[in-house]
Amino acid sequence: MSLLKGLTPPSRVRRCFVAEKAATLSKEDAALLNQYIMDPAWGLLSLSTALSERGVELSRSTLERHRKGLCACPKS
Repeated sequence: MSLLKGLTPPSRVRRCFVAEKAATLSKEDAALLNQYIMDPAWGLLSLSTALSERGVELSRSTLERHRKGLCACPKS
């Protein structure tokens, strides 16, 4: 009998903090957020600070994980 046979992933997968925050924004602001995160001209600490000043709290490390594709967002 196999020890690992029938192993299944957990049914609830947590979303990335960036995706959770984007879901609370308008479509336009969510698109802009993603655009800014992926723009290498934005330093992540500077972006985190600028977002915080507008009431969007995302840490530098959260932004970095999202930018590098290391977050919980689906990979395509």
